[in-house]
Amino acid sequence: MDRNEVVLVGRLSAAAEEQVMPSGDTVTKWRVIVRRRWAGQRPGKRGGSLADSIPCVTFDAATAEIVRGLKPRDRLEVKGSVRCRVYGPPGAKMFRYEVEARSAAPLPPAPPEATEQEPSQEVGDAPSRTAHRELDGQGAPLPAAPPETAEQEPSQEVGGGLLRHVPGGLGGRGVLLPPSPLQATEKGPVQATGDAPSPVGAT
Repeated sequence: MDRNEVVLVGRLSAAAEEQVMPSGDTVTKWRVIVRRRWAGQRPGKRGGSLADSIPCVTFDAATAEIVRGLKPRDRLEVKGSVRCRVYGPPGAKMFRYEVEARSAAPLPPAPPEATEQEPSQEVGDAPSRTAHRELDGQGAPLPAAPPETAEQEPSQEVGGGLLRHVPGGLGGRGVLLPPSPLQATEKGPVQATGDAPSPVGAT
C-alpha cells in the first residue's frame, strides 16, 4: 500500500504569499525552516545543526488563513503530502517538489537550548570560569586577581617621634621616625636626658 504523508515542525521563514492560478484558484505559498541535526560529518567538529527550507503550498482556504496569521520565525506544524510538479516546454522540463498542506497549526515557542559552556563556579577564594580546552575539553580556573594594596595605617605618636607603618618593611612593624622641627617648635624644647629632668626655662 502506497503512503505519502509528511509532518513538518519548524519555523515560518517569511510571510505567506498568495498567487492566483490560470484556472482561477488561489494558492498560498510559504516555506518552513526545519533544523537537521548532524554529527561527525566534518573533521574537527563535534556536532551542529543544518536547516532545510521546505516549500509548502495549500489550496485550502482554512489552512491558508492560519498560515497568513503567523509572523516570520513563528513555530508551526504542517501536515500534508509531497507533490512533484512538472512545468516548462518540451525538452526543458523542470521538476519542483513541495509539500501540499492539508492542515497547519501554530505552536508555542521552543524552550532555549542549553549551551555547552558551563556556568562560573567558585574554587577556593577566587571565582573561576570554566573554559573549554581544545585538546581534552576540561575546564581550567582562571588565575586569581592580584591582592589589593592595603591602605596605609595612620601614624601614631610615640614619645618624641612618630611611629609610621611602612607596608612591606621590617616584617610589617612600625618605624620610629625622629620628630620634625615643626613638631619640636609646637611642643617646646626637648628635655635633656640624665638623672633628673631640667626645668624648662631655668637660668
